[in-house]
Amino acid sequence: TDNLNEIQQNIILYGSENPALVVYALGKNDKRAKELATIKDPIQFAFAIAKMEAQLKVTKRNDIPAPERKLKSGSSAGAVDSTLERLREEAAKTGDFTKVRQYKQKLKTKR
Repeated sequence: TDNLNEIQQNIILYGSENPALVVYALGKNDKRAKELATIKDPIQFAFAIAKMEAQLKVTKRNDIPAPERKLKSGSSAGAVDSTLERLREEAAKTGDFTKVRQYKQKLKTKR
């Protein structure tokens, strides 16, 4: 959008067979985008885009990443500590969080 005017952008979007590929190619090659931006005649611009699009090719990547492994640990990370939840509820009612802090400190020292 920085290099091409609105008419040129519309020609790419509505005139190319694969506009996403053309936009990607122009985004990767700023020099080529600036060259095309100098063509002010819409018909010549359309032909230049068609020529460029004919030269573009897509290659598939075969480097598929390995599936993510699940971590195994002694304690389950998603487990809910019912004592901690009970203390938090009690502290929310009373406004005194000292028991919650003491319980958390106790858990830290156990680790």
